[in-house]
Amino acid sequence: MWVRLARSSDIDGIVGIDAEAGGDAYRRELILQGITEDSCWIAGRDEAPEGYLVLSRRHFYGRDFVSLVEVKESARRGGLASALFQAAETGATTPQVFTSTNRSNGPMRALLEARGYQEAGAIDHLDPGDPEIVFVRYLTRLGV
Repeated sequence: MWVRLARSSDIDGIVGIDAEAGGDAYRRELILQGITEDSCWIAGRDEAPEGYLVLSRRHFYGRDFVSLVEVKESARRGGLASALFQAAETGATTPQVFTSTNRSNGPMRALLEARGYQEAGAIDHLDPGDPEIVFVRYLTRLGV
């Protein structure tokens, strides 16, 4: 398994992982901003990337926030998401890292719990009937 910072030449590979990024201008902009700011990581088991993560630096009340994380369905449950989170936590610029997911997203919630994230609150009305749960991980030292 490998993890590295994404480069502008990786955008097609990232869009191949995340079909929504191809048609969603906001999502694509977050990815491009992450690449520009050295806060977008890609990971895989072979040569082609199979997952990516974007860490938005200091965009959430002055704290780092994992804005996007996606792993190809065929590569899930193989440790890629955890490795991407490890890279983001190591590259963090604040003493805690935040992220969020829908209450219904059991696999993501399990990953966050396994990585030491704690529930920090909920936001209603983004997806009716499925609150967005915010999580935080306090890093033991900056750059974990």
